[in-house]
Formats: sequence, structure tokens, C-alpha cells
Amino acid sequence: MCPEKGSRFRDHASTFFDYTNRATICVLPLCEAAAAWRLWNHHASQAPAGKRILRLNLDETRVNYFLKAGLGNISMNKHPRPWQRVSKHHLRAGITHVGFICDDTSLQPLLPQVLIVNGATVLKRDMAAILASLPDNVFVMRRKSSWNNAQIMCIIIDLLGRLLHAEAGECFPILLLDAARIHVHSSVLHACDRWANRIAMVPPGLTWRLQPLDTHAFAAFKRMLTDCYQERFGEAGGHVLPTVEWLLVVSACVQRCLVYPPWGGAFDSNGYGSNQELVSARVRKGLVMEEGAAFSATIPSVVELRLLLPKGCDVDWFLMTQCSVVPYSYEAGIVAPVPPRRRMNIWRGARRVALPPA
Repeated sequence: MCPEKGSRFRDHASTFFDYTNRATICVLPLCEAAAAWRLWNHHASQAPAGKRILRLNLDETRVNYFLKAGLGNISMNKHPRPWQRVSKHHLRAGITHVGFICDDTSLQPLLPQVLIVNGATVLKRDMAAILASLPDNVFVMRRKSSWNNAQIMCIIIDLLGRLLHAEAGECFPILLLDAARIHVHSSVLHACDRWANRIAMVPPGLTWRLQPLDTHAFAAFKRMLTDCYQERFGEAGGHVLPTVEWLLVVSACVQRCLVYPPWGGAFDSNGYGSNQELVSARVRKGLVMEEGAAFSATIPSVVELRLLLPKGCDVDWFLMTQCSVVPYSYEAGIVAPVPPRRRMNIWRGARRVALPPA
């Protein structure tokens, strides 16, 4: 199941020092994927009777304020002027889209799609028009920076938890995340714990091959966004789209590329479901994986779990593998005990996010 000596896949191997046996161990990408799939199988095996597994994936992507056109513009003037004059501010500006997909087509239109905007790019006076024109599942968070962080992640997890509590109480959610440090921050893990969301991980360096949003969604989203932006730009004229129209274009592309398509096949082809029986040929070839390879549902060891996290990152392994000490509970009156930690005010600066009723 591992590449032969001299294979090109050995260049992508990771190494770590095993302090128990006092030896340096080389781990190939297939071993990292196997650890991720075993953790997923373990969570899936813990689903109680009467509850169906709900597969979820969360990830971020950068959306530029200005999306340039492709090749093909022709100017007949002797001294041509730029067809689109764009300032450095508009070229550098952008937002972060935090997207959700799941394998339930009836629940997908309700999942939150969060747009994190910069206060310098989206002005306060435009927020009322923006919020009035966006769909109910698209949330805009105006912050000092448009980058995601652990504080915003806690708010997003709370949005997801309230939705699942109201609309999918019969489901057993497993949330798939990549190995970004903000995704495994202690406050984020405790937020997932409060809503009984099991956490599965995509190994570092393999998101382009194993994460459904990266392999099946975001590339098509960016292509459609560029085409729609230039089409709308040609109708409106000017040099850049106004902020309100730009966010409407982004929202429309999010609806068409992330909300409407079914995503169950994306999870299966990347190995997150069906006990890895439906892993695609693309993934098998990239990981040098044998046909019919099986992976158990036992909890990976600590050495294997460390392969799923960035180097030097310490997490609460109990929350990562067992989730809640009050498992499968969506009751508002039951709150899992939380270890002492620094208090974090996650609601500061988030007054413009309209939460669904608890």
C-alpha cells in the first residue's frame, strides 16, 4: 500500500521523531489519509440507533474585490488606454467566504454561507442595503479585517449548531475541517462540543486531494464568479462594480455553485463515507492506494492523530476523538462542562449577524 523506493510520492512524505522508540519515522501521504479515514470511521461508528449521519464540510476561500477579465480585449487606438482602470486599493481588497456543504439536499439551502468583509472595503452606510438584498442563508460580518479567526469561527459554529438544533435534530453531524490552526483552537473545539458536532480532519498538505470543498466546489465557484462579474461589469459600466452589486454577484454564485448541487458523491469519492469503498480513482492513484483497501473504525493513536494537525499544534485530544461528554444532546438546558480557560467574548463586533431563534 506504500510507494516503492524511488517513487515520486516519497518526496511528499513527512517525518517525525518517535520518542518512545527513539527513532525517526517516515510517514507517507497514504498513512496520513488512513489516519483521517480511521478517525472518520470511528465517529461514524458512534452514531446511535435512529440517527442518520450528516456529513458536513467547512472551509474558507478568498474572494477578490476586482476580478480581471480574460484574454481577448482589443484596442484600435494608436495610444490605447486601459479598458479597466483599477486602483491598488481595489486590487488588494477582498473578502473571505466561509462555506458549508453537506450530503443532505434538503438541508443544504439552509446552511450558513458567511462573508467576512473589511470595514474599509464595505462601508457602514451600505450595510442596510446589503443585508436587505441578500438571501436568508448568506450572512455578512463586517470586521476590521476580512480574515477568519478563532473568534469568528465560534460564531459560525454557533450558527450551524442552532440550525441543526432546529432543522436536523434527528441527525448525527460529523464536521470535516482542514488542518488550519484556527479550526483546532480550543475555543472552536469547545463550541463544537457544546452542539455535539463530531470533528474529522483533512491532513495537512492533502486538502487539494481530500477536502470536498477544495476538490469539487471552490474552483467552479471562482470560474463562475469571474464570468458573472465581467458580465455584470459590462452591463453597469465604470471601472469597478459598486460594493452592493459586487456582493450580490458573489451571493448569486454561492447559491448556484454551493447550495444547489448535491454533494454526497464528493464525500464518498474523497473517502469520507461508505467505509472508503467509493474512493475515486484520482485519490487512489495519488495516494498509491491498493484496490479494496479497508480501514478500521478504531481510534487512531496519538502518533497518528498528530499527522492530522500542523507541526507544533497542541489540541484537546478528548474533544477531537470523543466530542461531547454529554453526547448526542441538543437540549438547550444541558451544557457540557468546559475546562477552565481564558474567557473569550465571541460576540463583540458581531451585532450585524442575525441569528436564527434558539
